[in-house]
Amino acid sequence: MARTPKVATKAAEVPQEDGTTVLMNFPKACWAHVPSNDPKTWYLRMYWEPDDTLPDGDCLTHSIEALKRAEFSRAQSRLSRKEVPYAKGRILAAWRKTFPNRDIPDVLAKDAIEPDETSAESEG
Repeated sequence: MARTPKVATKAAEVPQEDGTTVLMNFPKACWAHVPSNDPKTWYLRMYWEPDDTLPDGDCLTHSIEALKRAEFSRAQSRLSRKEVPYAKGRILAAWRKTFPNRDIPDVLAKDAIEPDETSAESEG
């Protein structure tokens, strides 16, 4: 009997309207920084819930703020210097999907490397 391959996910707390939080498992595609298949390394969530079809504006805004902090304080960043452009690129692609008519935030306009359909970074 063939086994179904296990899909890696990373748990994250999602606030609910009643003030509680629920722990949900997010697949790799929900994160902007995915340097490996190890969920412990995933960072910068872009979706409110795992099954959402569009990235969430609040999650994107929080990810952008984290990128700003990473650029301001490299010593405290969870991203290496070479990883930042790829994370920016994934967030930029998500921003364009979610907000097609809004200006691109300044932090994303510089040095972002957007994933293409054939790159490993686009697997997310």
